[in-house]
Amino acid sequence: MLYLKELLRYNNLTQEFDFSYNNLDENENSMPYFAEGLQLNNTIKLLNLSSNYLGKNNKSMLYLIEAFKINKSIQHLDLSYNNLGENDMNMVYISELLNKNNSIQKLIITSNYLGVNEKNMLNLSQALKINSIKQLNLYENNLGRNEKNMYYLCEALKINNSIQELNLNNNNLGFNEKNLHYLCEALKKNNSINYLYLNFNNLGVNHKNMLYLSEALKFKNSIQELYLFLNNLGKDEKNMLYLIYSEQKTIFIYLKTIII
Repeated sequence: MLYLKELLRYNNLTQEFDFSYNNLDENENSMPYFAEGLQLNNTIKLLNLSSNYLGKNNKSMLYLIEAFKINKSIQHLDLSYNNLGENDMNMVYISELLNKNNSIQKLIITSNYLGVNEKNMLNLSQALKINSIKQLNLYENNLGRNEKNMYYLCEALKINNSIQELNLNNNNLGFNEKNLHYLCEALKKNNSINYLYLNFNNLGVNHKNMLYLSEALKFKNSIQELYLFLNNLGKDEKNMLYLIYSEQKTIFIYLKTIII
């Protein structure tokens, strides 16, 4: 890892660095060297640290956050598949990262079990209220298992005016109508989200989900594309969406591979 630190320090050409699947957390000496290398680098813009078991050890995330207090070049950060949700301190550190660093424009936290503890979304949401991130990917975190997860996120979305793309695919949102209620109330006040992904959420299981969504889309908002693949929507739900499209004609609604 000492060699990697030197590589990061002296390399002034690489803009995309993929260090996924490297078990960074397996060796307690790995992250200090890696983090120090990031502090010394000012050219990398895309950093992929997915599948490194970073959530197992709080120190790993702490080292990373310290690096991002200095590094201002990275704009795209991928922390997917790191089990970050298993310990709520990990999201405290990520929240601190977002508070201290405004250069990150895209954050991917896919499949990190964030939904198992509501404190994870509480901590993340506090940062989203003030950070200028533009793309947030929370795919497959089972946020719908506890309505407070969506409550905290949506309270932040009412205030946030920078997120343009929000991915909430595969989060079991459809099983509790309050999840969509909170989201749609946020959409009525949010004027920055252009692309909203709600695929694989079984929204058709409750008719109220589409009622909330249709009502929100009637408001003047910024949504340009809405993705609703594989949500078990019935004919009535699809008709609601078609009426919205026919009235506004400013939003594309994707149900399968076609636009209605």
